[in-house]
Amino acid sequence: GVAGDSWSDEYAGEAYNYAQNWEELLRTQRGVNLGPAGTFPDAAPDRECLVRFGEAQLGGTLGTYRIWMTDATRRTWTTRLKLDNSDLDVTFVYGNSRVIYNAGSHYVGSPFVSPGFTGPTGALCGYVVSFPKDDPFLGAGDLKLDWPVRDPALQMEQVAYWIADQLRLPTSHRRFVHLYVNGVKRGTVYEDSQQPNSDLVEQYFPDDADGDLYKIDDWFEFDAGAGGFANRDATLDNFTTTDGAKKLARYRWNWRKRAVQESANDYRSLFALVDAATTQDSPAFTEAVEAQMDVEEWMRVIALEHLVGNWDSFGYQRGKNMSAYKPVSGRWNLLMWDIDFVLSASGDSADSYLYSTIDPTISSMMFHPPFRRVYLRALADAANGPLRAANFGPLIAANHRALLANGISPGLPTGGSNYLTARLRNVQNELNGLEQRFTVNVPSSSFTVTNNLLILTGTAPVKVKELRINGVPARVTWISETEWTLQLPLSAATNTLQLVGFDSHGRAIGGFARTLNVRYPGTFDSAAGHLVFNEILHHPSVPGATFVELFNASTTTA
Repeated sequence: GVAGDSWSDEYAGEAYNYAQNWEELLRTQRGVNLGPAGTFPDAAPDRECLVRFGEAQLGGTLGTYRIWMTDATRRTWTTRLKLDNSDLDVTFVYGNSRVIYNAGSHYVGSPFVSPGFTGPTGALCGYVVSFPKDDPFLGAGDLKLDWPVRDPALQMEQVAYWIADQLRLPTSHRRFVHLYVNGVKRGTVYEDSQQPNSDLVEQYFPDDADGDLYKIDDWFEFDAGAGGFANRDATLDNFTTTDGAKKLARYRWNWRKRAVQESANDYRSLFALVDAATTQDSPAFTEAVEAQMDVEEWMRVIALEHLVGNWDSFGYQRGKNMSAYKPVSGRWNLLMWDIDFVLSASGDSADSYLYSTIDPTISSMMFHPPFRRVYLRALADAANGPLRAANFGPLIAANHRALLANGISPGLPTGGSNYLTARLRNVQNELNGLEQRFTVNVPSSSFTVTNNLLILTGTAPVKVKELRINGVPARVTWISETEWTLQLPLSAATNTLQLVGFDSHGRAIGGFARTLNVRYPGTFDSAAGHLVFNEILHHPSVPGATFVELFNASTTTA
Protein backbone atom coordinates (compact mmCIF):
# COMPACT_ATOMS: atom_id res chain seq x y z
CA GLY A 1 0.00 0.00 0.00
CA VAL A 2 2.68 2.60 -0.83
CA ALA A 3 2.29 5.30 -3.43
CA GLY A 4 3.45 4.03 -6.79
CA ASP A 5 2.92 0.32 -6.16
CA SER A 6 2.39 -1.80 -9.28
CA TRP A 7 -0.45 -4.35 -9.11
CA SER A 8 -0.02 -7.29 -11.40
CA ASP A 9 -2.17 -10.00 -9.78
CA GLU A 10 -5.63 -10.97 -10.90
CA TYR A 11 -7.20 -8.07 -9.00
CA ALA A 12 -5.14 -5.33 -10.67
CA GLY A 13 -8.12 -4.19 -12.70
CA GLU A 14 -10.12 -3.71 -9.51
CA ALA A 15 -7.52 -1.56 -7.80
CA TYR A 16 -8.54 1.79 -9.14
CA ASN A 17 -12.20 1.24 -8.26
CA TYR A 18 -11.29 0.52 -4.63
CA ALA A 19 -8.76 3.33 -4.30
CA GLN A 20 -11.08 5.30 -2.00
CA ASN A 21 -11.79 2.36 0.30
CA TRP A 22 -8.69 0.67 1.65
CA GLU A 23 -10.67 -1.70 3.85
CA GLU A 24 -12.43 -3.16 0.82
CA LEU A 25 -9.12 -3.34 -1.02
CA LEU A 26 -7.39 -5.15 1.86
CA ARG A 27 -10.26 -7.63 2.17
CA THR A 28 -9.86 -8.31 -1.55
CA GLN A 29 -6.15 -8.90 -1.13
CA ARG A 30 -6.84 -11.34 1.75
CA GLY A 31 -8.93 -13.46 -0.58
CA VAL A 32 -12.49 -12.47 0.36
CA ASN A 33 -14.67 -13.54 -2.58
CA LEU A 34 -16.38 -10.47 -4.03
CA GLY A 35 -17.82 -12.20 -7.07
CA PRO A 36 -16.59 -13.34 -10.48
CA ALA A 37 -12.96 -12.39 -11.06
CA GLY A 38 -11.45 -10.91 -14.24
CA THR A 39 -7.97 -10.02 -15.38
CA PHE A 40 -6.74 -6.68 -16.64
CA PRO A 41 -4.76 -6.27 -18.80
CA ASP A 42 -5.52 -9.38 -20.80
CA ALA A 43 -1.83 -10.26 -20.95
CA ALA A 44 -1.28 -10.11 -17.16
CA PRO A 45 1.01 -10.87 -15.42
CA ASP A 46 3.42 -10.32 -18.34
CA ARG A 47 1.85 -6.92 -18.84
CA GLU A 48 1.10 -4.77 -15.82
CA CYS A 49 -1.64 -2.32 -14.93
CA LEU A 50 -0.11 0.52 -12.93
CA VAL A 51 -2.30 2.31 -10.38
CA ARG A 52 -0.96 5.15 -8.21
CA PHE A 53 -2.55 6.35 -4.97
CA GLY A 54 -2.31 9.57 -3.03
CA GLU A 55 -1.26 11.97 -5.81
CA ALA A 56 -2.04 15.65 -5.28
CA GLN A 57 -5.43 16.92 -6.42
CA LEU A 58 -5.09 20.49 -7.60
CA GLY A 59 -7.70 23.21 -7.51
CA GLY A 60 -8.10 25.98 -10.06
CA THR A 61 -9.28 25.97 -13.65
CA LEU A 62 -6.33 24.33 -15.43
CA GLY A 63 -6.48 20.73 -16.57
CA THR A 64 -4.25 18.17 -14.86
CA TYR A 65 -2.59 15.47 -16.97
CA ARG A 66 -0.78 12.49 -15.47
CA ILE A 67 1.43 9.93 -17.16
CA TRP A 68 1.96 6.69 -15.21
CA MET A 69 4.46 4.02 -16.15
CA THR A 70 5.97 0.96 -14.48
CA ASP A 71 9.50 1.11 -13.16
CA ALA A 72 10.57 -1.25 -15.94
CA THR A 73 9.18 1.16 -18.54
CA ARG A 74 10.89 4.10 -16.83
CA ARG A 75 14.23 2.27 -16.94
CA THR A 76 13.76 1.40 -20.62
CA TRP A 77 12.86 5.01 -21.44
CA THR A 78 15.93 6.32 -19.60
CA THR A 79 18.50 3.90 -21.02
CA ARG A 80 17.42 3.39 -24.64
CA LEU A 81 18.56 5.58 -27.55
CA LYS A 82 17.47 9.15 -26.92
CA LEU A 83 15.99 9.58 -30.40
CA ASP A 84 13.93 6.38 -30.29
CA ASN A 85 10.40 7.41 -31.30
CA SER A 86 8.70 4.09 -30.62
CA ASP A 87 5.91 4.30 -28.05
CA LEU A 88 6.34 2.93 -24.54
CA ASP A 89 3.27 1.63 -22.71
CA VAL A 90 1.83 4.13 -20.22
CA THR A 91 -1.43 4.99 -18.51
CA PHE A 92 -2.84 8.49 -19.07
CA VAL A 93 -5.03 10.09 -16.39
CA TYR A 94 -7.08 13.23 -16.94
CA GLY A 95 -7.96 15.14 -13.78
CA ASN A 96 -9.76 12.92 -11.32
CA SER A 97 -12.27 11.58 -13.80
CA ARG A 98 -10.76 9.62 -16.67
CA VAL A 99 -8.13 6.93 -17.20
CA ILE A 100 -6.88 5.77 -20.60
CA TYR A 101 -4.97 2.49 -20.37
CA ASN A 102 -2.48 1.23 -22.95
CA ALA A 103 -1.58 4.70 -24.17
CA GLY A 104 1.89 5.20 -25.62
CA SER A 105 4.47 7.90 -24.97
CA HIS A 106 8.00 8.99 -25.85
CA TYR A 107 10.14 12.14 -26.05
CA VAL A 108 9.19 14.83 -28.52
CA GLY A 109 11.12 17.91 -29.55
CA SER A 110 14.82 18.71 -29.52
CA PRO A 111 17.25 16.67 -27.45
CA PHE A 112 19.74 19.55 -27.37
CA VAL A 113 17.52 21.81 -25.25
CA SER A 114 19.80 22.06 -22.21
CA PRO A 115 20.43 19.80 -20.38
CA GLY A 116 18.95 17.31 -22.84
CA PHE A 117 17.00 14.06 -22.47
CA THR A 118 17.78 12.46 -19.08
CA GLY A 119 14.68 10.34 -18.54
CA PRO A 120 10.92 10.86 -18.32
CA THR A 121 11.19 12.44 -14.84
CA GLY A 122 14.65 14.00 -15.28
CA ALA A 123 15.42 17.25 -17.08
CA LEU A 124 12.36 18.98 -18.50
CA CYS A 125 11.40 17.53 -21.87
CA GLY A 126 8.54 17.37 -24.32
CA TYR A 127 6.21 14.37 -24.50
CA VAL A 128 3.91 12.93 -27.08
CA VAL A 129 1.06 10.74 -25.85
CA SER A 130 -0.75 8.45 -28.31
CA PHE A 131 -4.14 6.94 -27.51
CA PRO A 132 -5.79 3.69 -28.58
CA LYS A 133 -7.84 4.14 -31.74
CA ASP A 134 -11.01 3.25 -29.85
CA ASP A 135 -10.27 5.59 -26.94
CA PRO A 136 -9.31 9.10 -28.19
CA PHE A 137 -8.78 12.03 -25.84
CA LEU A 138 -10.75 15.22 -26.52
CA GLY A 139 -11.42 13.82 -29.97
CA ALA A 140 -7.74 13.44 -30.84
CA GLY A 141 -5.57 10.37 -31.32
CA ASP A 142 -2.52 11.96 -29.73
CA LEU A 143 -1.32 15.07 -27.95
CA LYS A 144 1.96 16.96 -27.62
CA LEU A 145 3.05 18.34 -24.27
CA ASP A 146 5.61 21.12 -24.21
CA TRP A 147 6.62 23.85 -21.80
CA PRO A 148 7.59 27.54 -22.23
CA VAL A 149 11.27 26.81 -22.72
CA ARG A 150 12.73 30.33 -22.74
CA ASP A 151 9.91 32.50 -21.45
CA PRO A 152 9.74 33.28 -17.71
CA ALA A 153 6.37 34.98 -18.28
CA LEU A 154 5.11 31.62 -19.65
CA GLN A 155 2.74 33.13 -22.23
CA MET A 156 4.63 34.81 -25.09
CA GLU A 157 4.21 31.93 -27.54
CA GLN A 158 0.47 32.05 -26.94
CA VAL A 159 0.59 35.82 -27.54
CA ALA A 160 2.34 35.18 -30.88
CA TYR A 161 -0.45 32.82 -31.94
CA TRP A 162 -3.01 35.42 -30.87
CA ILE A 163 -1.32 37.98 -33.15
CA ALA A 164 -1.45 35.43 -35.96
CA ASP A 165 -5.16 34.92 -35.32
CA GLN A 166 -5.69 38.70 -35.50
CA LEU A 167 -4.01 38.59 -38.91
CA ARG A 168 -6.48 35.86 -39.94
CA LEU A 169 -3.91 33.07 -40.15
CA PRO A 170 -4.34 29.40 -39.20
CA THR A 171 -3.22 29.03 -35.59
CA SER A 172 -2.60 26.11 -33.24
CA HIS A 173 -4.52 26.13 -29.98
CA ARG A 174 -2.34 25.93 -26.85
CA ARG A 175 -3.82 25.00 -23.48
CA PHE A 176 -2.08 25.49 -20.12
CA VAL A 177 -2.08 22.28 -18.04
CA HIS A 178 -0.44 20.84 -14.95
CA LEU A 179 1.62 17.76 -15.83
CA TYR A 180 2.73 14.96 -13.51
CA VAL A 181 4.82 11.96 -14.54
CA ASN A 182 4.76 9.16 -11.93
CA GLY A 183 3.84 11.74 -9.32
CA VAL A 184 6.64 14.16 -10.25
CA LYS A 185 5.42 17.68 -11.10
CA ARG A 186 6.89 18.69 -14.46
CA GLY A 187 7.88 22.32 -14.76
CA THR A 188 5.91 25.33 -13.64
CA VAL A 189 3.25 24.75 -16.28
CA TYR A 190 3.00 22.74 -19.51
CA GLU A 191 0.96 23.30 -22.65
CA ASP A 192 -1.19 20.84 -24.57
CA SER A 193 -0.26 22.08 -28.04
CA GLN A 194 -2.39 21.47 -31.11
CA GLN A 195 -0.12 20.21 -33.87
CA PRO A 196 -0.28 21.00 -37.61
CA ASN A 197 -1.90 17.65 -38.36
CA SER A 198 -5.12 16.30 -39.84
CA ASP A 199 -7.07 17.82 -36.94
CA LEU A 200 -5.84 21.34 -37.82
CA VAL A 201 -6.35 20.72 -41.53
CA GLU A 202 -9.96 19.66 -40.92
CA GLN A 203 -10.47 22.82 -38.88
CA TYR A 204 -9.17 25.29 -41.46
CA PHE A 205 -9.85 23.41 -44.71
CA PRO A 206 -13.11 21.57 -43.98
CA ASP A 207 -14.10 21.44 -47.66
CA ASP A 208 -10.72 20.22 -48.91
CA ALA A 209 -9.01 18.24 -46.15
CA ASP A 210 -7.65 15.34 -48.22
CA GLY A 211 -4.62 17.06 -49.71
CA ASP A 212 -0.87 16.75 -49.07
CA LEU A 213 0.54 17.80 -45.69
CA TYR A 214 4.29 18.26 -45.34
CA LYS A 215 6.44 18.99 -42.28
CA ILE A 216 9.13 21.54 -43.15
CA ASP A 217 12.22 20.79 -41.08
CA ASP A 218 15.97 20.88 -41.00
CA TRP A 219 17.85 17.88 -42.29
CA PHE A 220 19.40 16.90 -38.95
CA GLU A 221 22.37 14.59 -38.43
CA PHE A 222 22.79 13.99 -34.68
CA ASP A 223 25.86 12.63 -32.97
CA ALA A 224 25.68 9.29 -31.14
CA GLY A 225 24.69 10.91 -27.83
CA ALA A 226 22.09 13.22 -29.42
CA GLY A 227 23.86 16.15 -27.82
CA GLY A 228 25.15 17.81 -30.98
CA PHE A 229 24.14 17.91 -34.62
CA ALA A 230 24.79 19.17 -38.10
CA ASN A 231 21.88 20.46 -40.16
CA ARG A 232 20.84 21.63 -43.58
CA ASP A 233 17.88 23.99 -43.83
CA ALA A 234 14.74 23.57 -45.89
CA THR A 235 14.32 26.03 -48.76
CA LEU A 236 12.32 26.32 -51.97
CA ASP A 237 15.50 25.94 -54.03
CA ASN A 238 15.51 23.79 -57.16
CA PHE A 239 17.62 20.69 -56.43
CA THR A 240 18.29 18.49 -59.45
CA THR A 241 20.28 15.44 -60.42
CA THR A 242 22.95 15.56 -63.11
CA ASP A 243 20.32 14.97 -65.80
CA GLY A 244 18.19 17.92 -64.62
CA ALA A 245 15.46 15.89 -62.89
CA LYS A 246 14.27 16.87 -59.44
CA LYS A 247 16.36 15.16 -56.76
CA LEU A 248 13.67 13.47 -54.66
CA ALA A 249 16.13 12.34 -51.98
CA ARG A 250 17.13 15.97 -51.33
CA TYR A 251 13.54 17.06 -50.70
CA ARG A 252 12.38 14.09 -48.63
CA TRP A 253 14.37 15.11 -45.54
CA ASN A 254 13.33 18.78 -45.53
CA TRP A 255 9.77 18.34 -46.82
CA ARG A 256 8.52 15.28 -44.97
CA LYS A 257 5.12 13.94 -45.90
CA ARG A 258 2.77 13.75 -42.93
CA ALA A 259 -0.31 12.70 -44.89
CA VAL A 260 0.15 10.27 -47.77
CA GLN A 261 -2.81 10.03 -50.14
CA GLU A 262 -1.33 7.85 -52.86
CA SER A 263 2.44 7.40 -52.68
CA ALA A 264 5.07 8.62 -50.24
CA ASN A 265 7.26 9.18 -53.30
CA ASP A 266 4.76 11.42 -55.12
CA TYR A 267 6.24 14.92 -54.80
CA ARG A 268 4.77 16.32 -58.01
CA SER A 269 2.73 19.02 -56.31
CA LEU A 270 5.77 20.24 -54.34
CA PHE A 271 7.93 20.20 -57.46
CA ALA A 272 5.32 22.31 -59.26
CA LEU A 273 5.55 24.84 -56.41
CA VAL A 274 9.36 24.87 -56.62
CA ASP A 275 9.25 25.35 -60.40
CA ALA A 276 6.90 28.31 -60.07
CA ALA A 277 8.81 29.97 -57.23
CA THR A 278 12.20 29.66 -58.94
CA THR A 279 11.22 31.38 -62.20
CA GLN A 280 11.90 34.92 -60.93
CA ASP A 281 13.31 36.04 -64.28
CA SER A 282 10.20 34.99 -66.18
CA PRO A 283 7.53 37.56 -67.18
CA ALA A 284 4.98 35.03 -65.92
CA PHE A 285 6.55 34.84 -62.42
CA THR A 286 3.63 36.51 -60.64
CA GLU A 287 0.99 34.37 -62.33
CA ALA A 288 2.99 31.17 -61.91
CA VAL A 289 3.46 31.67 -58.16
CA GLU A 290 -0.12 32.81 -57.54
CA ALA A 291 -1.38 29.70 -59.31
CA GLN A 292 0.52 27.48 -56.88
CA MET A 293 0.51 29.23 -53.51
CA ASP A 294 -1.81 31.45 -51.51
CA VAL A 295 0.61 34.38 -51.63
CA GLU A 296 -1.44 36.46 -49.19
CA GLU A 297 -1.24 33.69 -46.58
CA TRP A 298 2.47 32.89 -47.14
CA MET A 299 3.60 36.50 -46.91
CA ARG A 300 1.51 37.11 -43.79
CA VAL A 301 2.90 34.00 -42.05
CA ILE A 302 6.50 34.98 -42.80
CA ALA A 303 5.79 38.59 -41.77
CA LEU A 304 4.29 37.35 -38.49
CA GLU A 305 7.43 35.32 -37.70
CA HIS A 306 9.54 38.43 -38.27
CA LEU A 307 7.25 40.63 -36.21
CA VAL A 308 7.66 38.41 -33.13
CA GLY A 309 11.35 37.76 -33.80
CA ASN A 310 11.08 33.97 -34.23
CA TRP A 311 14.25 33.58 -36.29
CA ASP A 312 14.07 29.79 -35.82
CA SER A 313 11.53 29.31 -38.62
CA PHE A 314 11.12 28.64 -42.34
CA GLY A 315 11.33 31.82 -44.42
CA TYR A 316 13.51 33.48 -41.77
CA GLN A 317 16.91 32.30 -40.49
CA ARG A 318 16.13 28.57 -40.46
CA GLY A 319 14.31 26.03 -42.60
CA LYS A 320 12.08 24.46 -39.97
CA ASN A 321 9.17 24.83 -37.52
CA MET A 322 6.52 25.05 -40.21
CA SER A 323 4.19 22.77 -42.11
CA ALA A 324 2.82 23.22 -45.60
CA TYR A 325 -0.55 22.03 -46.84
CA LYS A 326 -1.64 21.63 -50.47
CA PRO A 327 -5.42 21.07 -50.74
CA VAL A 328 -6.60 18.87 -53.58
CA SER A 329 -8.26 21.79 -55.37
CA GLY A 330 -6.60 24.74 -53.65
CA ARG A 331 -3.20 26.36 -53.35
CA TRP A 332 -0.33 25.84 -50.93
CA ASN A 333 -0.66 27.24 -47.39
CA LEU A 334 1.80 27.52 -44.50
CA LEU A 335 0.97 26.32 -40.97
CA MET A 336 3.07 27.74 -38.12
CA TRP A 337 4.53 25.65 -35.31
CA ASP A 338 6.90 25.98 -32.34
CA ILE A 339 7.22 29.76 -31.98
CA ASP A 340 9.42 29.67 -28.89
CA PHE A 341 12.21 32.11 -29.82
CA VAL A 342 9.64 34.81 -29.39
CA LEU A 343 9.45 38.48 -28.39
CA SER A 344 11.55 39.03 -25.25
CA ALA A 345 12.14 35.25 -24.88
CA SER A 346 15.29 35.01 -27.03
CA GLY A 347 13.65 36.35 -30.18
CA ASP A 348 15.43 38.71 -32.57
CA SER A 349 15.50 42.29 -31.32
CA ALA A 350 12.46 44.52 -31.80
CA ASP A 351 14.35 46.60 -34.38
CA SER A 352 15.74 43.63 -36.32
CA TYR A 353 15.57 43.60 -40.12
CA LEU A 354 12.04 42.72 -41.24
CA TYR A 355 13.13 40.92 -44.44
CA SER A 356 15.88 38.64 -43.16
CA THR A 357 15.87 35.15 -44.71
CA ILE A 358 18.34 32.42 -45.69
CA ASP A 359 16.09 31.29 -48.56
CA PRO A 360 16.91 33.13 -51.83
CA THR A 361 13.54 32.16 -53.29
CA ILE A 362 11.62 33.66 -50.36
CA SER A 363 13.84 36.76 -50.58
CA SER A 364 12.97 37.20 -54.26
CA MET A 365 9.29 36.99 -53.38
CA MET A 366 9.66 39.55 -50.58
CA PHE A 367 11.06 42.12 -53.02
CA HIS A 368 8.87 41.32 -56.03
CA PRO A 369 6.52 44.38 -56.10
CA PRO A 370 3.10 42.65 -56.02
CA PHE A 371 4.24 40.20 -53.31
CA ARG A 372 6.13 42.91 -51.43
CA ARG A 373 2.89 44.86 -51.15
CA VAL A 374 1.28 41.81 -49.55
CA TYR A 375 4.12 41.59 -47.04
CA LEU A 376 3.96 45.30 -46.25
CA ARG A 377 0.19 45.13 -45.89
CA ALA A 378 0.61 42.40 -43.28
CA LEU A 379 2.96 44.72 -41.36
CA ALA A 380 0.45 47.56 -41.68
CA ASP A 381 -2.44 45.38 -40.47
CA ALA A 382 -0.36 44.36 -37.44
CA ALA A 383 0.58 47.97 -36.72
CA ASN A 384 -3.06 49.03 -36.84
CA GLY A 385 -4.24 46.08 -34.74
CA PRO A 386 -2.50 43.54 -32.49
CA LEU A 387 0.73 45.54 -32.02
CA ARG A 388 -1.15 48.32 -30.26
CA ALA A 389 -1.04 48.25 -26.46
CA ALA A 390 -4.79 48.84 -26.24
CA ASN A 391 -5.25 45.46 -27.96
CA PHE A 392 -2.45 43.24 -26.63
CA GLY A 393 -2.38 44.75 -23.13
CA PRO A 394 -5.68 43.29 -21.84
CA LEU A 395 -4.81 39.85 -23.23
CA ILE A 396 -1.37 39.69 -21.58
CA ALA A 397 -2.77 40.99 -18.27
CA ALA A 398 -5.60 38.43 -18.30
CA ASN A 399 -3.17 35.57 -19.01
CA HIS A 400 -0.95 36.69 -16.13
CA ARG A 401 -3.88 36.92 -13.69
CA ALA A 402 -5.15 33.48 -14.74
CA LEU A 403 -1.77 31.87 -14.08
CA LEU A 404 -1.55 33.50 -10.66
CA ALA A 405 -5.09 32.36 -9.82
CA ASN A 406 -4.02 28.78 -10.51
CA GLY A 407 -1.13 28.85 -8.07
CA ILE A 408 1.52 29.50 -10.72
CA SER A 409 4.09 32.26 -10.26
CA PRO A 410 5.12 33.50 -13.72
CA GLY A 411 7.62 36.24 -14.31
CA LEU A 412 6.27 39.68 -15.12
CA PRO A 413 5.25 39.99 -18.80
CA THR A 414 6.78 43.48 -19.04
CA GLY A 415 9.50 42.34 -21.43
CA GLY A 416 7.00 41.05 -23.97
CA SER A 417 4.85 44.17 -23.74
CA ASN A 418 7.88 46.44 -24.20
CA TYR A 419 8.98 44.35 -27.19
CA LEU A 420 5.61 44.76 -28.94
CA THR A 421 5.61 48.51 -28.32
CA ALA A 422 9.12 48.83 -29.74
CA ARG A 423 8.23 46.62 -32.72
CA LEU A 424 5.26 48.87 -33.46
CA ARG A 425 7.58 51.89 -33.72
CA ASN A 426 9.92 49.87 -35.93
CA VAL A 427 7.10 48.89 -38.30
CA GLN A 428 5.71 52.42 -38.44
CA ASN A 429 9.15 53.71 -39.46
CA GLU A 430 9.29 51.02 -42.16
CA LEU A 431 5.91 52.08 -43.55
CA ASN A 432 6.72 55.81 -43.62
CA GLY A 433 6.60 57.05 -47.19
CA LEU A 434 4.47 54.15 -48.37
CA GLU A 435 1.13 55.72 -47.46
CA GLN A 436 0.75 57.29 -50.89
CA ARG A 437 -2.44 59.01 -51.99
CA PHE A 438 -4.79 57.10 -54.30
CA THR A 439 -4.25 58.65 -57.74
CA VAL A 440 -5.25 57.88 -61.33
CA ASN A 441 -3.10 59.48 -63.99
CA VAL A 442 -5.72 60.84 -66.41
CA PRO A 443 -6.07 64.37 -67.87
CA SER A 444 -9.51 64.81 -66.28
CA SER A 445 -12.44 62.76 -65.02
CA SER A 446 -13.93 62.83 -68.56
CA PHE A 447 -11.83 62.12 -71.63
CA THR A 448 -11.80 60.43 -75.05
CA VAL A 449 -9.56 57.59 -76.27
CA THR A 450 -8.77 56.34 -79.76
CA ASN A 451 -8.36 52.67 -78.83
CA ASN A 452 -10.78 50.52 -76.90
CA LEU A 453 -7.94 49.05 -74.81
CA LEU A 454 -7.75 51.58 -71.97
CA ILE A 455 -4.45 51.71 -70.06
CA LEU A 456 -4.56 53.34 -66.62
CA THR A 457 -1.74 54.10 -64.18
CA GLY A 458 -1.66 55.54 -60.71
CA THR A 459 -0.57 55.15 -57.08
CA ALA A 460 -2.12 53.56 -54.01
CA PRO A 461 -0.99 52.96 -50.41
CA VAL A 462 -0.07 49.43 -49.32
CA LYS A 463 -3.32 49.07 -47.38
CA VAL A 464 -5.16 48.78 -50.71
CA LYS A 465 -5.38 45.06 -51.42
CA GLU A 466 -7.77 45.20 -54.35
CA LEU A 467 -8.91 47.75 -56.91
CA ARG A 468 -12.42 47.19 -58.20
CA ILE A 469 -13.91 48.75 -61.30
CA ASN A 470 -17.71 48.86 -61.26
CA GLY A 471 -17.60 46.25 -58.50
CA VAL A 472 -15.38 43.81 -60.41
CA PRO A 473 -11.78 43.14 -59.22
CA ALA A 474 -9.31 44.58 -61.72
CA ARG A 475 -6.17 42.73 -62.79
CA VAL A 476 -3.62 45.23 -61.52
CA THR A 477 0.11 45.08 -62.20
CA TRP A 478 2.17 46.61 -59.39
CA ILE A 479 5.41 48.07 -60.73
CA SER A 480 6.59 49.23 -57.27
CA GLU A 481 5.28 49.21 -53.70
CA THR A 482 2.82 52.00 -54.55
CA GLU A 483 2.64 52.34 -58.37
CA TRP A 484 0.16 50.38 -60.44
CA THR A 485 -1.01 49.94 -64.02
CA LEU A 486 -3.91 48.06 -65.58
CA GLN A 487 -5.47 47.35 -68.95
CA LEU A 488 -9.24 47.51 -69.42
CA PRO A 489 -11.09 46.69 -72.65
CA LEU A 490 -13.93 49.16 -73.22
CA SER A 491 -17.12 47.61 -74.52
CA ALA A 492 -19.26 50.68 -75.29
CA ALA A 493 -18.99 54.10 -76.83
CA THR A 494 -19.60 55.77 -73.46
CA ASN A 495 -18.18 54.16 -70.31
CA THR A 496 -18.64 55.18 -66.68
CA LEU A 497 -15.93 53.61 -64.56
CA GLN A 498 -16.04 53.66 -60.77
CA LEU A 499 -12.65 52.79 -59.26
CA VAL A 500 -12.69 51.87 -55.55
CA GLY A 501 -9.87 50.61 -53.31
CA PHE A 502 -10.56 47.79 -50.82
CA ASP A 503 -8.49 46.68 -47.82
CA SER A 504 -7.51 43.17 -46.72
CA HIS A 505 -10.82 42.79 -44.87
CA GLY A 506 -12.80 43.40 -48.08
CA ARG A 507 -13.89 46.87 -46.92
CA ALA A 508 -14.03 49.91 -49.19
CA ILE A 509 -11.43 52.46 -48.05
CA GLY A 510 -12.77 55.95 -47.53
CA GLY A 511 -11.17 58.55 -49.80
CA PHE A 512 -9.92 55.92 -52.26
CA ALA A 513 -12.48 56.18 -55.06
CA ARG A 514 -12.56 57.86 -58.48
CA THR A 515 -15.25 58.01 -61.17
CA LEU A 516 -14.14 58.30 -64.79
CA ASN A 517 -16.22 58.95 -67.90
CA VAL A 518 -14.44 57.53 -70.94
CA ARG A 519 -15.64 57.87 -74.54
CA TYR A 520 -14.52 55.67 -77.43
CA PRO A 521 -15.90 56.82 -80.82
CA GLY A 522 -14.46 53.91 -82.82
CA THR A 523 -16.01 50.64 -83.98
CA PHE A 524 -16.01 47.20 -82.36
CA ASP A 525 -15.32 43.84 -83.95
CA SER A 526 -17.77 41.13 -82.93
CA ALA A 527 -16.51 38.49 -80.49
CA ALA A 528 -18.12 35.88 -82.74
CA GLY A 529 -15.51 34.68 -85.19
CA HIS A 530 -12.67 36.40 -83.34
CA LEU A 531 -12.67 34.94 -79.82
CA VAL A 532 -11.69 31.26 -80.02
CA PHE A 533 -10.59 28.34 -77.83
CA ASN A 534 -6.95 28.08 -78.78
CA GLU A 535 -5.76 25.25 -76.51
CA ILE A 536 -7.18 22.91 -73.87
CA LEU A 537 -5.14 20.88 -71.40
CA HIS A 538 -7.66 18.49 -69.88
CA HIS A 539 -5.44 15.76 -68.38
CA PRO A 540 -2.24 17.30 -66.94
CA SER A 541 0.66 15.31 -65.51
CA VAL A 542 0.81 17.77 -62.57
CA PRO A 543 -2.29 18.00 -60.33
CA GLY A 544 -4.17 21.28 -60.70
CA ALA A 545 -2.52 22.29 -63.98
CA THR A 546 -5.64 22.02 -66.16
CA PHE A 547 -6.24 25.12 -68.31
CA VAL A 548 -8.22 26.53 -71.21
CA GLU A 549 -6.56 29.16 -73.42
CA LEU A 550 -8.65 31.83 -75.14
CA PHE A 551 -7.27 33.73 -78.14
CA ASN A 552 -8.43 37.06 -79.59
CA ALA A 553 -7.94 37.01 -83.35
CA SER A 554 -9.11 40.59 -83.87
CA THR A 555 -6.40 43.10 -84.79
CA THR A 556 -8.44 46.17 -83.80
CA THR A 557 -10.63 45.31 -80.78
CA ALA A 558 -9.58 44.20 -77.30
